[in-house]
Amino acid sequence: MKKQSFLFLAVLALSFSACGGSKPSSTPTPKSTPSFTPSVIPTQTPTPTPTPSPTDEFIETTYEEYYQKALEADALDMPYKSAIVLYQETYNNNQIKNVTSQLCFKEGRWILYQPEDDDFPERQLNLKAIDSPTRDTYVDISDDYTEVTVKYYLSNNPESSFKCTVNYNYQMNVSALIHMEAYFEFNKYGYSSSYHGITTYNNVVDEEAMSATYSTEELPPITPTPTPTPTPTPTPEKKVKTLSFGHTFNGNLDITASGGTKEINNLRWTYGSATFVQQSGTIGVQIGSKNNPQLNPWNLEADFGEDVTLISYGYTVSCAASGSFSATVMLGEEYSQAITCTSTTNTTYEYEDLEEVTNYFKFTLQATQRAIYFNEIHFVVEVDEESPLDFHADVPTPIDIIPGQNVPAIKHEVISKEVYYQDVDLTKTCDELRAELHDRVNDGFTRTSYGDAKTMLIYTDESVDNPGFVYGMWDGDLLSANWNSGTWNREHVWACTNMGLGGSDRPKDETKNQGSDLHNLRAACPGSNGEHGSRHFGELNSGYFYPNIVENSLSGSHAYEGDFRGDLARTLLYMYVCYDFLSLTDNPTGNNDAGVLSTLLSWNELDPVDAFEIQRNDRVYSYQGNRNPFVDYSELANNLF
Repeated sequence: MKKQSFLFLAVLALSFSACGGSKPSSTPTPKSTPSFTPSVIPTQTPTPTPTPSPTDEFIETTYEEYYQKALEADALDMPYKSAIVLYQETYNNNQIKNVTSQLCFKEGRWILYQPEDDDFPERQLNLKAIDSPTRDTYVDISDDYTEVTVKYYLSNNPESSFKCTVNYNYQMNVSALIHMEAYFEFNKYGYSSSYHGITTYNNVVDEEAMSATYSTEELPPITPTPTPTPTPTPTPEKKVKTLSFGHTFNGNLDITASGGTKEINNLRWTYGSATFVQQSGTIGVQIGSKNNPQLNPWNLEADFGEDVTLISYGYTVSCAASGSFSATVMLGEEYSQAITCTSTTNTTYEYEDLEEVTNYFKFTLQATQRAIYFNEIHFVVEVDEESPLDFHADVPTPIDIIPGQNVPAIKHEVISKEVYYQDVDLTKTCDELRAELHDRVNDGFTRTSYGDAKTMLIYTDESVDNPGFVYGMWDGDLLSANWNSGTWNREHVWACTNMGLGGSDRPKDETKNQGSDLHNLRAACPGSNGEHGSRHFGELNSGYFYPNIVENSLSGSHAYEGDFRGDLARTLLYMYVCYDFLSLTDNPTGNNDAGVLSTLLSWNELDPVDAFEIQRNDRVYSYQGNRNPFVDYSELANNLF
């Protein structure tokens, strides 16, 4: 089999995975694009024979609209589990041979079996696909440069409702580039057998033809000849602990103009000399001045004394009127991040979802003109459980949390639950109840951004018993009522990767979708957030995540108070009715599941709604304009299933 035939089958299998029946059971990380520029991407590529383009009845659309229509047509649960693919291989317009391969859908992915030929030994190829925000699709088949783009089309004709086009680029080596185009159609009754391909290989253009027959049964696999491999010795799982540093700097106590060292929250910092230093109220430490700006780099560095994995960090800075400066963070030899600041009000710069291995944190400030105001630094690291490191954030103190002053102003005046549900038939059950609640919670839903949640959670998650503090999920900690404290994260109760937002699709500050829904976001310390990760929920010692973290399960000092079983159950039930692509079952194995359904229903009864949940439901409504029906009427949970 020639290289191009192998790759075309890969594209075919990828198109099934990206657009067809079942979603992959886990979301792999997209392959990073190599830094080199392929040297032979033709600047004058011959015009290929056009791939049959979508007819006028097909309209290009977004993946979300395509997915929703396929969902409504029950086209995402196709019965077909396998296919025999006949591929007519051509080169220079001459048919060389026919190739028969087999596709099977198993364990959430398409597996391509290919017979032995001159180019490839008998082998099994596992294809994995992920949709990124731009819907470029990556396939993990080679260490070489591979890029695949999929476009989606819709039609009102039920006999040919959906169409995908695939464009594929493959850099075999420094002197060979393959470009291919293909398309396929399917409808609510099954896949069509209409396929077409064009291959450009070293500037030679060929049309490819193939056909496929499908079966509802899994066909016997073409078993590859096994290659004996030594049994690897199991590597003991490395246990880690999570540490958070956060500190608001005081120029009179922490820093002097002559430079020096200072231990802060069990972490030793070294800093250089400055042209001028003084405390500047709530704005922060002033570095340099109008007449004597800090034109040379001023460094503030913490040496960890060992390698750590830095997960996130942030800092808050501002400058004098008409001033400007650069701020740079360096982590080891590989990571450097710089910004230019011209803001005269405190601005926080956040960097999340990192996994940078480093043994130090270095922060550099350098003015262009006038004074620099430096307020605080916070970061989260993971270290070996036996590490002597034990630094922490500033001890929080209560503050008055006032919407419109230190947290965002409310957008909706709270109404009673009786008024909110007055047009909803709460006596319905099962799918009819889900439909009623789905329509209600989405009516008037004002989506907030993931960035806004940083400060909105301070208000929504304020402790009832200890006003002025944020109540931490899973461990009951009282957290600083300040996002910049470094003591807490935005925790997704229904994990991102379990609702289609894993990898590069994770929410960003501007995101407004299921990843930014305040009902599903809770404040949690980094350690307990890490304990949950993306695990599904279930009983203690069941292999799932049990929500009431027990004493000594986290490093550092934690409250280990509160019962979170009912809270999370009612949150997941809300997500289930709000987003109809999510599911709850007793066997949560797929990407759109979150917990063992029967356990969640039990927890809903064992841990009743409390004053915190009622307050939180009202406050989320004041920002989003929708309520959690299961906090208002917890008995609806049993009616739903």
